Amino acid sequence: MTLDVDRELNSAIEKFCRYRPSHILHHGKECCTVAYEWFRALDNSFLVNGSIYSAPSWIRSRWKWGGVDWPLFWCQIPQLDALDCGALAALSCEAFRHRGLSVFSVQLIQRFSLQDTQHWEKKWLEKGLSSNWIFGSLVYHEACAVLIGANRVRVWDPTDNTWLHPSQCGGYATTIAVRFVVEDNLTKVNTLKWEDLTIQLNTWRRIC
Repeated sequence: MTLDVDRELNSAIEKFCRYRPSHILHHGKECCTVAYEWFRALDNSFLVNGSIYSAPSWIRSRWKWGGVDWPLFWCQIPQLDALDCGALAALSCEAFRHRGLSVFSVQLIQRFSLQDTQHWEKKWLEKGLSSNWIFGSLVYHEACAVLIGANRVRVWDPTDNTWLHPSQCGGYATTIAVRFVVEDNLTKVNTLKWEDLTIQLNTWRRIC
C-alpha cells in the first residue's frame, strides 16, 4: 500500500513540477489599472487592527471557489463571482506584497477522496475548463507564504481561509507535498523555515 502511495505521489510531482504559480495579467491599460487600484483599496479597508500581517480573509468572502478560464486579467476580477485556488492565491500574494511584505508563491499537492476529485473533474469539464489540476485522488493547489522574520514564513491558504501547518498530516485535505517558488533572482536565501520544516526553494518536498 505504501509503495502504491509513493508511486502515485511521485507521478503527481512529475506532472505538477512543470506547473508555474498563477499570475493575474495586466493589459497595460486603464481597464486593468482601475481594477488593480480597486483591489488595493479594498485590502486597505479590510486590514484587521491595521496589521499588515493580518490574513486577507475578505478575498474569500468576496469570491467563492470555482473554475475560471485562464489567462486572467485584472479587469476581469471585479466582474467574477468565483475564482480558483490559483487566482485566490495570486490575489492574496498581491495583498501582502502591497502591504510591503515579502511573499512566495506556494504550490501544494493535497489528498482528497476519489468521490470529491471525480465530482470536481465533472464540474470543470461541464464548464469546458481544464481539469489537469486533478491526478486521481491528488490535486494541485496554490497558496501564499509570507515572510515573518529572517527566513521564516507562514502559509496562508485563501481557498480554505486558514493558515496552514505542516504538522497537520492525515484527515481531509491533507497536504502531502509542497514547493515554495521564487521566480526572480532577488531572494538571497536558499531555504525557508515553515514552523519546524526546512524547505529548499523551488524544490518539491514531501511533508506527509
